[in-house]
Amino acid sequence: MVVNALYRFQDPSEWINAPVRMMRSGVFSNDWGDWTGPTLFELDALRRSLPYWDRLSVTIEHPAEFVTNSYAPEIVGAVEDVQIYNEFLVGRVWLHRESIGLDLLHRIENRSPIEVSAAYWVNPRHEAGSYRGEQFNFKVQNLLPNHLAILPSTQGAFGLRHGCGIFPPAAVSSGIVTNVAGSTRRGKAQPNPLRAARNRPKVKASPVPPPTRTSQL
Repeated sequence: MVVNALYRFQDPSEWINAPVRMMRSGVFSNDWGDWTGPTLFELDALRRSLPYWDRLSVTIEHPAEFVTNSYAPEIVGAVEDVQIYNEFLVGRVWLHRESIGLDLLHRIENRSPIEVSAAYWVNPRHEAGSYRGEQFNFKVQNLLPNHLAILPSTQGAFGLRHGCGIFPPAAVSSGIVTNVAGSTRRGKAQPNPLRAARNRPKVKASPVPPPTRTSQL
């Protein structure tokens, strides 16, 4: 069936929700074309992206193409209640019970930690520096999310080991965030991010320049 987050208000019993940490500020190691090397994700960049995460589509694994509307067949839920908590971008995922399958449903009911991976358009800027003792060669100041993928059996770059995910661990170890999802990236051109976001609620937000790259982390 086709899932849209607004349906849950018609029959809430068909949905389950769970806390999620989607991203965190810090330095991660990237290897993607000419954007190669340690990259700093600033907390301000996550904060500026906040309005674009509300009701963001949730999928199981990354789809072959970026999600372009809220009725795509691969959507199993949505993100809500997004905010900044310390260095994390946090929220809640509302998932359609039937669409996510029994295995994943049981893991969520048992509050088991589950990996997630965010897909977004991004503008990395070549700039060297240091953040909490970690050197970086690029800085991300703006990003526009497209969807959040649940990864039942693989790791995300901002993974459980870094304090992110569904029901993430309470203790967070410090250190550089290594990109382990490079094989899932798509080199082909993606839809215009502003067009993809047009169905989301209109909110007052700081201007975000149209990013030029896509990433799945």
